[in-house]
Amino acid sequence: ALGLYQESLAIKEKLGDIRGKSATLHEMANVYVTRGDLDRALGLYQESLAIKEKLGDIRGKSATLHAMANVYVTRGDLDRALGLYQESLAILEKLGDISGMTTTLSMMANLRMNHAEWDEAEELLTEALRLAGQLKYPREIAFNTVKLGQVAQGRGDIPTARIRYQEGLTIFQRLGMPEANQVRAMLAAVEEG
Repeated sequence: ALGLYQESLAIKEKLGDIRGKSATLHEMANVYVTRGDLDRALGLYQESLAIKEKLGDIRGKSATLHAMANVYVTRGDLDRALGLYQESLAILEKLGDISGMTTTLSMMANLRMNHAEWDEAEELLTEALRLAGQLKYPREIAFNTVKLGQVAQGRGDIPTARIRYQEGLTIFQRLGMPEANQVRAMLAAVEEG
């Protein structure tokens, strides 16, 4: 795949297709992420980001910031990741991209949960859940509901955790999603105490 992307990149550079070059750099970075070469991926994302900024492509900028944040999460640099997610979220809010906002809020909540920052995580998840409900996205409603259960469990509020897990499980079961098994295990763990 990289060979083809490199050929494509050379052609786009020869044609002066700057937007196409940016997109190809982003896709090449995705390949490097898959291969585990995070430094190379970040370099390509940064190159793509610079072009998007020059072109005024704010939607593309948001997507690249989000992708870079994911790399920092993988590296364990959660503070840097959170900053990039916040930057991406600000753009998504300006664009009115509710679906993108839902995803980004949920990712930010994951980072807060990793730091046991339960109030911040709950606030982010509550907003993500509200937006997912507005879009009528049952999958996202289920995921964010279960995450709210994890927040409750993290705080030691087992009755609320149980309720949230059951609500999420019901949706996952209705959708026939394999995540239902994981939520069943979470529910069983809180039942056993």
